[in-house]
Amino acid sequence: MKKTFPIFILSVLIFGITANFVVVNIGNTSIRRYLETLPDFDWSSVNGDRAPDIKIKPIDLKNNHDVVNQNTIYADAWDSVFDYTNFHTGYQYVDSIKKQAVTGAPTGKLFQPNGNIGLDFGLTSRAIKFQELNSFLTWNPKNDMDAKYNVATIANAVTSKRVAAPWAASQNPKVLSKYLSDSNIQNRVPATTNIGLKNNFETSFANLQYTDYMVGWGGSWFEGLIKLPPADLVEESHKNGIKVFGNIFLDGYHGLSKKLLRDFLKKDSSGNYLIAQILINMAAYMNLDGWFWNNEANGGLPNGSILDYRELKIIFKQMNEIIKKSKDPKVQKLQNEYYANLNLQYNTAGRPYYQEAADMVRVSSLYQQTFGFDPYEMKNVMNFIPHLDPYKVFSILEVGGVGLRGIFDTRTITNEARNYDGKEFNNSSDRTNALNQNNQVKFWGDPLISPTFFEGGGGSNYGQEALDIMKQTSEYQEAKAKGLLPWWKENMYAQQVAAISDDLLYTGRNRFVRGYAWEADPQYDETQKGKISWLNADGTPKSDEELEQFQPNDWKINSQLKSDYGMSNNGWNSQWVNGEWPNESKRAAIIKTLDVLPTFQKVEDWKNGNNKLSLKQRQWFFSKDKDGNYIYSSGEANSRQESTIINNEMNDDLVTNFSTGNGIYFKDFEGNLIEQYPWSNRRLADVQPTYKWDVKQFKGGVYNSDLQNFAQNQISGFYDYYHPYKKGNSISLGKKINMDGSVVGFDAKKDQRILWNIMGANLDKTKMNDKKISFKVQGNISDQSTKLDNSQHIQDLQDMFDIGVVLSDGSFTEDHTETDRLTRYKNLSKFYELKKPDVSITKDKFDSNWLDVSLDLSQVTNPISDNQKLSKIGLVLTPKQDVQNVVFNLGEFSITKSLQPILSETLGRISSFNSEYVVERQNTLNARIGWTFEGDRTNLDYYEIYAIDADNKKIRLGETTQEIYYVKNLPFNSNLKIGIKPIYKNYDNKVLGETYIYAISKKPKNWE
Repeated sequence: MKKTFPIFILSVLIFGITANFVVVNIGNTSIRRYLETLPDFDWSSVNGDRAPDIKIKPIDLKNNHDVVNQNTIYADAWDSVFDYTNFHTGYQYVDSIKKQAVTGAPTGKLFQPNGNIGLDFGLTSRAIKFQELNSFLTWNPKNDMDAKYNVATIANAVTSKRVAAPWAASQNPKVLSKYLSDSNIQNRVPATTNIGLKNNFETSFANLQYTDYMVGWGGSWFEGLIKLPPADLVEESHKNGIKVFGNIFLDGYHGLSKKLLRDFLKKDSSGNYLIAQILINMAAYMNLDGWFWNNEANGGLPNGSILDYRELKIIFKQMNEIIKKSKDPKVQKLQNEYYANLNLQYNTAGRPYYQEAADMVRVSSLYQQTFGFDPYEMKNVMNFIPHLDPYKVFSILEVGGVGLRGIFDTRTITNEARNYDGKEFNNSSDRTNALNQNNQVKFWGDPLISPTFFEGGGGSNYGQEALDIMKQTSEYQEAKAKGLLPWWKENMYAQQVAAISDDLLYTGRNRFVRGYAWEADPQYDETQKGKISWLNADGTPKSDEELEQFQPNDWKINSQLKSDYGMSNNGWNSQWVNGEWPNESKRAAIIKTLDVLPTFQKVEDWKNGNNKLSLKQRQWFFSKDKDGNYIYSSGEANSRQESTIINNEMNDDLVTNFSTGNGIYFKDFEGNLIEQYPWSNRRLADVQPTYKWDVKQFKGGVYNSDLQNFAQNQISGFYDYYHPYKKGNSISLGKKINMDGSVVGFDAKKDQRILWNIMGANLDKTKMNDKKISFKVQGNISDQSTKLDNSQHIQDLQDMFDIGVVLSDGSFTEDHTETDRLTRYKNLSKFYELKKPDVSITKDKFDSNWLDVSLDLSQVTNPISDNQKLSKIGLVLTPKQDVQNVVFNLGEFSITKSLQPILSETLGRISSFNSEYVVERQNTLNARIGWTFEGDRTNLDYYEIYAIDADNKKIRLGETTQEIYYVKNLPFNSNLKIGIKPIYKNYDNKVLGETYIYAISKKPKNWE
């Protein structure tokens, strides 16, 4: 349907709303004229796919399942530009205009309160170029054609609970966690990921089980103060039980002014701030969970210089009242979080250091402290605000600092720090100094506050750095010259390193909290296992002389490298090596401390030249505490207990392929493997594994410190983008990664039992008895001889391994006996192994190259005790012979009701296909399309989108969970043919979705 509302409401112009403005000034007064001067958009640029286009192999049409509509669909509008005179997409940043005007592409959403000015749209006449046009206060999805593309189709975060049993002794189930990060590699709004990218390297979050809140960081005074997170990120997060906030960034340090805030602070005749209702309307429509307010409006100036925080306090109160009175569940769930670059602290007399913090915490659902906050100060806060939930107040750490991923103890920002003898420090300064001097402290008691991790680019920065280093090697250059490493395989390597760095942030440098130094570094002498403790029995630190005897010769102190390393809240506070601060190519801790790079000579030389750690640095990396945790090599899992959506409130079946929402292949639900198909779309991301990285040397019985993890470089968990069961990836057990991102297989001895914990749970036994648990598995042989994927499928995996299912209960005991008053958890979880005949292992019906390993709990005796809960679900592998170079893949996990309903062979159909706008350039077509699904939506998963070429074959364009899509950059054809195929969750070869094919054409000139 053609939109009749204009973009411009120019109250000063009495001549009406037209494309050409009547003015006396010399200058451009035509929007259209300006738009027609813009060059074609380069889809390989940073605001596009960030990659060159590639040709996708066509698929033959199937007579029984491809329905060709006989009628031509006429586009509502067909033009060479996206004409803003008659079509409205709300506020647009200038770079978004330059992209959208020549492509019609929907953009991400951010807003200036006062809207655009005429100059943004090329109007240069002095009379109108600074005229403000589309105030945020006029926003409504009905007059914003981009709004619907920014909606997450999953309205609410799935209910998550903490796993029934802690995984480490020091975890706390009450602690919350927030991640505040850029949402995309290219975080500018023109480069939206809401419709997916033709690039397989994109920001992804591999350990969502450690996050409660996600904030889509971004926005600025010159782009827009109010920024929505990408809808695909919201969908992925909601599937995994995480709430997502939009961001309001009031930045007075760089350009915010009172003038820019005019409409932000407008009131109605009753004194109500108009923005309060608009923000609620927008969050509810977009399926957000609230707003994160970053109020730095005054910069370093006194309150009120640009904005008086008390006005925000009133806005919060008004929003709270609207939310409280609403009967709409999308509104009732909304929350506001406040941050103001100052801390909530009280002196002993009960006076707040900052009145703003004391006022705003009382009207906020959550409160964010600023950097450097001493957790000890929360004691005074709770004395004077006793009703406050301390775990809804967050401390913050910038993990983008040098080396902080995996070598930072979260307790530094959440727990009280004391002297080794348990005595309190005299003041906050003493505590900070102790932390900075080799962290010579004892953490005291349970956490006092929750943590926030702040990081600009996330793990993708580390992935890019690792890729840049790999490109220096002769092996890379040789493979590149032979055409063996196209850009999408290079990107797969970067994506793998990014995922590993995410493991580090949450689970520790060695991917697990518990372990020994020899597991972390293959150079370490195994005979010294467990002896490298920095502490004496009485808790005092050992001397350098004592520690030195446990160091291999190449770890001895080099007098030129002596460095009293310490760590402040913001990063390393000392030199790296040889008096040199690390430059960009040297700073990624993951590269220096993990065996993730191929062992090429040039890289080895680089590592050897830059990994000469002093004794104190080695202590930092490998010292353990009495709970078996690395003292300075840890992750969020040291304090925050894992979450799971497998709990008593789970109403629907869970089926996950562990999709990260990207890949270089796509395995569709008919079994077609689309190759050379780099893609990213987090709308198709799945529920992620809880314990991908947790691989233990299984001995059975009770969990204890003797049940050790395998060494990281021996067997560990990875994503595998070369062996998907469905969508773009599986997860796998392997040893390391090759330079194309493929997984290198592990070695194991006969009868060496391997326990792979995969999914966490918090499920009562009574909720389990009608459930069926299923794993889709396969094996491949893959070595690193070629440094590239050379895998070969194992035809009969059962000849190589005994495969069983392991269930763990939720048993544990609390221990309050230690003098540091920290609650610890002992005797964690009994493991129960189930094998044939309780476990069924058959060829998979969907793909015979995979095995279906199933446990029907309605047909076997449930080993979990009546008074216990299910806490973990995994697999146990026992080699029947010595094995080498094995990659063990898990392509799908499901927990479903044992009795599945019989699906109708006609699940639904596509109707009402339409195109609201087609932009025709010299050689290409771009189109916004939509459709209606008629049928039962409960089993609908997503849609596949195709173009039909001149040979009447299907070419895969993309995927979406919405009933709208944008197709781009297609070769010009007078009739644009598009296919829409619904994909169903419970899918087998008897119930195939049909592709509905429509031709789109320009309306005839005489069309009415």
